[in-house]
Amino acid sequence: MKNIKKIALVNFYALVTVVAIYSTTMMLGLDFGFSSVSLIPTLLLLVVPQAGFIYYLTKEANPKRQEAMA
Repeated sequence: MKNIKKIALVNFYALVTVVAIYSTTMMLGLDFGFSSVSLIPTLLLLVVPQAGFIYYLTKEANPKRQEAMA
């Protein structure tokens, strides 16, 4: 049950970041694609949610944290 909660939390984080990046770029009038103007928003949409997944996975795999809990 604990792992399901972590996965749900990470997926919620990814959803919130994608919606925030998308709405911010739409407010600024930037479009998505592979042009030089839209490269940064497209990269942010790819990198930020993945960074959240990596953070939570490394946080869970930290042996020091597991010893402190035991």
